[in-house]
Amino acid sequence: MAVDEETRNQIVTLDAKGRSRRQIAQRLGISRNTVRRVLHAVAKARRQGKSALPPAPVRRESKLVAYDSFIKQTLEEFPDISAVRMLEELETKGYDGGYTIVKDLLRRIRPKPKKKPAQRIETDPGEQGQQDWSPYVVNFIEDGQQKVSAFSLVLSYCRRQHLRFGLDESFLTMIRQHRAAFERFGGVPKEILYDGQKVVLIGREAGRPIYNPRFLAFATYYGFRPYVLPPRRPDLKGKVERPFEYVEYNLFNGRKFRSLKHLNEVAEWWLTNRADIRIHGRLKERPIDRFVQEAPHLLPLTARPYDTAEVGYRVVSIEGLVSWDATP
Repeated sequence: MAVDEETRNQIVTLDAKGRSRRQIAQRLGISRNTVRRVLHAVAKARRQGKSALPPAPVRRESKLVAYDSFIKQTLEEFPDISAVRMLEELETKGYDGGYTIVKDLLRRIRPKPKKKPAQRIETDPGEQGQQDWSPYVVNFIEDGQQKVSAFSLVLSYCRRQHLRFGLDESFLTMIRQHRAAFERFGGVPKEILYDGQKVVLIGREAGRPIYNPRFLAFATYYGFRPYVLPPRRPDLKGKVERPFEYVEYNLFNGRKFRSLKHLNEVAEWWLTNRADIRIHGRLKERPIDRFVQEAPHLLPLTARPYDTAEVGYRVVSIEGLVSWDATP
């Protein structure tokens, strides 16, 4: 891959600042091999000296030079166009060259998608938690294939996590897992972030969230404030979304589960013996060690836990029976 002088200069200056080859490659959108090759060439030139003669001109794809403006215009209008389709369009303009040079050119000049900057906000101990769900299809040995939902609640300061798998994302499951998370942590964060799930949010009025009164009553009981994030802003809840990747690669990988009960038993062991004591990639500390700092700042648990019993209303039949789960 040909590298222009601007890119060469950025590679050298970032290297001088102590950036790794991986970091340089990610920042500039190039490969680590390209970074290595440029740094090696610059070091060699410094040892041997640099000629005053200008560098040899970069050879261009001769057959495509005449179509530069057309290619650029097409890419602006259709940035995802394939090399095959580009070749077809070029042929309508008189191009009689091959496919490979078209593919190589597109790979080199295609506009890279712009990444939105991630808003990384660190909070004080005890200030914030983040909650989310993630669906999985699990092939249980005994129960066969089932779709399950993973409930996760993460303390933002220490990144300690509560994780539980179930068959639904209902209101009852939601508050039961919050209660289990609070009991696992021995306290409650002062605020918890959510997406726009119906259990928490019943709608918006003039852009302002209207919270589910039943969930607000639960939050009030434990003393925390729920916050629903704006639509399409998952980056604001990255502390709970990113750990799902860790769950997929570390909990699920290489393991088989007999049943949903067994999955939750393994998950409970995994949280204590793996997730809590790993070195967190961003924090460079173990979540359990930071939890020691955070625990005193959590809201205390209530004297009695919130009543999460399922309440249902049934009409007694003339035979004196009620129906429960379609069974009299």
